[in-house]
Amino acid sequence: MKSIPILYSFLKLLQDLIGEKSNLLDPEAITASQELDDALNVYNKLISQVEK
Repeated sequence: MKSIPILYSFLKLLQDLIGEKSNLLDPEAITASQELDDALNVYNKLISQVEK
């Protein structure tokens, strides 16, 4: 499944961004985290539909 490497890449980018920021409450870190959360929710919803 191609979505798995994409999610891992996005997670790595988020980890890199958080590593660059001294504060997890930095607006960019919060936005990236929310976007990753949204992407994971969509992924999980799709997976649950395929498994039915």
